[in-house]
Amino acid sequence: MDSIISFLTQPLIIGSLAIATIISWWAIFVALNRKYSKQREKRNQIEIFTEMLIEKVYDFFEEVVGADAPFRIRSYVINLFLIILIANLLGLAIDILITPFPNLSTLIASPTGNLNFTLALAICSVIITLIIEIKSKKLTQFLKKYLLNPLNLIGTIARVISLAFRLYGNMFASSILLAIIIPILSSLTISWLHGISAVFLIPLVFYLQGALTAIVQAFVFALLTCVFIRIGRE
Repeated sequence: MDSIISFLTQPLIIGSLAIATIISWWAIFVALNRKYSKQREKRNQIEIFTEMLIEKVYDFFEEVVGADAPFRIRSYVINLFLIILIANLLGLAIDILITPFPNLSTLIASPTGNLNFTLALAICSVIITLIIEIKSKKLTQFLKKYLLNPLNLIGTIARVISLAFRLYGNMFASSILLAIIIPILSSLTISWLHGISAVFLIPLVFYLQGALTAIVQAFVFALLTCVFIRIGRE
């Protein structure tokens, strides 16, 4: 028990949990704001653009998971995508802040750069998939599928490992790449720009690469969850 408590009270664990909590509260705030904003006659351009963007993403995942799927399933997938996307982008922001403030690396960390966070998301997604499969089929058929054919059980465990380690590995590798490249570039200068530090220009390429990785990995995680759900419903 003492070892578990000491592990959970590590600064990086606390930082990851704090950021994950902030993301959760942000998701609740956005949902409530979107609900009550529709009741207002006037809405600003940011609200309109955000709703339009979310609706486009929602329509895409709805097409993948199936338009006949229950609303709660479609809502879970889109919220899963948004939570992972915000977590990834916050992780990128943390990596950028660590460059001028190296001490922050001991206090905060990206949630998706923590295997506990990605593993929890993967387990939740696979459990929801199994529940949907049980509701779509008879319980006896479900039990026969997994008890009589152990390969199906192994495949389910592989889904958890695949989802968790893909997201964790890619985001952790992106953070490591920035941690290695940025300090090297910070010592360089560009003479034809009158000595402006290259750390403000060249790293933009790596920051854009990190943002692209954040978007792609959130998309892949949600897309694979949609595919698993659709397979379970068939």
